[in-house]
Amino acid sequence: MPSGFEHLFDRLYQNDFAMSRLPLSESYHKIELLDEESSPLSRRVHFLIQVAYNGDYFCGWQRQPTNPLSVQQTLEDCMKLYPSIRYGEGVNLRVCGRTDAGVHAIGQVCRFRTRVPFDEADLFKHLQSLNSSYADSLRVISLKRVSLKFHPTNTCKCRAYTYLLNCENVTADQIEKLNSMLKELEGKELNYFGVSYGPVSRKNGKCIMFHSRACFVVNIHDRTKTVCVELVGNRFLRRMVRILVATALRLALLQTSTVMSLHNLILEQDRRLASSAAPPEGLIFVDAMFNEI
Repeated sequence: MPSGFEHLFDRLYQNDFAMSRLPLSESYHKIELLDEESSPLSRRVHFLIQVAYNGDYFCGWQRQPTNPLSVQQTLEDCMKLYPSIRYGEGVNLRVCGRTDAGVHAIGQVCRFRTRVPFDEADLFKHLQSLNSSYADSLRVISLKRVSLKFHPTNTCKCRAYTYLLNCENVTADQIEKLNSMLKELEGKELNYFGVSYGPVSRKNGKCIMFHSRACFVVNIHDRTKTVCVELVGNRFLRRMVRILVATALRLALLQTSTVMSLHNLILEQDRRLASSAAPPEGLIFVDAMFNEI
């Protein structure tokens, strides 16, 4: 039965899966622009920027004090070179899904706000200079003015991730087992503390998985098979996707019939039962949906 969230992965499957070059999308989830608010804050304007990037070239999304090559700092440094911003105010981007080093994105959403007037099309043209400077590692897809109420984290209804595994020896039966384990998580509010990492509070570990599936995808160039895990949730804990994928794959490949189900393992909330996180290079932030604003 369809989960209703399959469309979030259209941007992924419409690309050719030549994974030596990360597929980059040309569209984004539309956010309706409301009438301008009448409060004093109406002088401030918010912009949604959508970007795609190859995580192999960056130390992650977040600005790092000792490493300038983060996605955030690369974008902010470019924006600071735009004259109206340079002589007006600082730049501080907020992001929908903060990714670790090595993790990719084809539909990442961030917000920029300012009180400095400038030409929207001209700023977008300025940002697109990164597309040539960084070749296949970073692409600015779009810039759009949005409501003052928009926040890429607080107004996000769900985020979509996919994890790609090069598993040529995995059988169709094993993928079906993996898919069945993942589907059992759909529509349930569960505490995912046991498949998280770092200082995560157990009482704040509840998440809802709206879509949780696994399938084979065939590379159209060399006909090799890729295992694709699709996940859509209202929130994700630190390293949750990578640990969940590694744990689910381990359980699916075990031959014994007495193995604990993924659902029951999550209910235990015991990190000792989970696998180590899968490598970051297989993870892609695909898309997001936002509440009506």
